[in-house]
Amino acid sequence: MEAHHGRPASRPLDRRAPSVDHGPVAPEFATALPRPALTDHVGRLWGVRSVGPPEERSEAAIPGTALILALEHDWWVAPADGAPLRRTGSFAGGVSLGPAVSRHEGRTHTMQVDLSPLGTAAVLGVPGAALAGAIVDLPDLIGEAAARELLERLADADGWPDRFALLEAWIARRVADAPAPRADVAWAVRRLEETGGRLPIEELRRELRCSRRHLSSRFREAVGVGPKAYARLVRFDRARQLLGVRTNDLASVAAACGYSDQAHLTREVRAFAGVTPAALRAGATASPPVPA
Repeated sequence: MEAHHGRPASRPLDRRAPSVDHGPVAPEFATALPRPALTDHVGRLWGVRSVGPPEERSEAAIPGTALILALEHDWWVAPADGAPLRRTGSFAGGVSLGPAVSRHEGRTHTMQVDLSPLGTAAVLGVPGAALAGAIVDLPDLIGEAAARELLERLADADGWPDRFALLEAWIARRVADAPAPRADVAWAVRRLEETGGRLPIEELRRELRCSRRHLSSRFREAVGVGPKAYARLVRFDRARQLLGVRTNDLASVAAACGYSDQAHLTREVRAFAGVTPAALRAGATASPPVPA
């Protein structure tokens, strides 16, 4: 989870935290966009390897599930600020309306996949509601043997391009073997995503020709939050991407994403990332952008 949920500003750990054996090494970042056939299921793929001081971070919420693959070294994670940290290796962090917390002791060698709600069900085999606001170890989702095989293959791969190719092939097989999602939920998710979360929920309900109660129930079961909350997450995710471009001022980002004003944008960033827009921007520009 090194700088991957929007890369918010880090917080130093307690000075008593154990130190690493070697001096700091410049972080090695890699990013990739999914192949076109997987864009409904995968948002971004990340890779990082670094050696440095211990670090604890607020991890900004994303509109979906963060699948963290630890190729080396464990993490300490909590689903929300103030919740107790627990040690884990590879895991999935479900959709949430607030930031999670991660901690490492100075060494990281990790991949992350941002899964859409459709990708959560297809790749991990559970609906969004089963992971909402929770952190679940990868072996508990796909089985001990399957998790071990995937992680070993990724760790043994010759560089990031090969790792991304292996990971995408694994995801593609999981998607191909998964049952088709409910058509109404898939439509609703796509409409909210393609409109940047700005489509009024009442209009979405009319397009689907269903009651508000029906839409909310089906959507919450599949995604983990209701359609209005998901629209907020999609809008925030778009704002986070725009904030990563230094030339975009806060007022223009707020207008582009449909916020009423700059103060509205600031409140949403604090709610979903746990930091100010300036801190979110600083973290987002600390690493290379996702390739176009």
